[in-house]
Amino acid sequence: MGYVDENLVPGEEIIYRAHLHLIIFLSGAAFVLLGTAVVAVGLFYNLIAVWILGALLLAYGLCAGLVRYVRYVTSEFAVTNKRVLIKLGLVRRHTLELLLSRLETIGVEQGLMARIFNYGTIVVTGTGGTREPFPQISRPLEFRRQVQSAASNWQPVTSSRLAARRRVERSSAVSSGRKQKEPKVPPPSLVARIVRVVKDEIVGQRFPDPHQLAKPCAVPGSAMVKSRSSRARSKARAL
Repeated sequence: MGYVDENLVPGEEIIYRAHLHLIIFLSGAAFVLLGTAVVAVGLFYNLIAVWILGALLLAYGLCAGLVRYVRYVTSEFAVTNKRVLIKLGLVRRHTLELLLSRLETIGVEQGLMARIFNYGTIVVTGTGGTREPFPQISRPLEFRRQVQSAASNWQPVTSSRLAARRRVERSSAVSSGRKQKEPKVPPPSLVARIVRVVKDEIVGQRFPDPHQLAKPCAVPGSAMVKSRSSRARSKARAL
């Protein structure tokens, strides 16, 4: 894992990565070719001085290529959905971590040769006038386009959005609290229903319904008295 991967914050995703252009190996390769040619000439003509000069040029080219390789491997350029991260160097490290909200402009400087081989210098300018140039970047125009795209898609958390988010969280907490306060009541068991019925019967016997008490009660023997009076009336009519 590189520097960029180790320093990502939660919720941050890498959108684009860039690297140094292979043009940085041009000087080392040129010295290696020149030293090889000089060594070949010295060996062919048996010239010790020329041979030594060629060997020195060859060694310088190899050392320069090794230094450029370390620089190429240890340089990281990344654009995330929140920041622009740039890291250069191995022993002497130079880093830049700029929030998209703090980014003012990102410029690209290219000469004729740089335009032909598609490399250049990107200049990152943040709020407060901080200006950071980074030369020999591969595809600098694409890097600038990715930064501008990420900056346009980035949405700051304003006070209104924060208040709306808090209202939603508060309403969800209240609804969850209501659900916890009103648990589902299980249906009564058979024993509970029997106990309830017996209790209702006992209460009904102790405290009868007043409407039933208001009803007229049937007097025993009233039907027999009515039949005797009707018989006496029928006998009186017959006489």
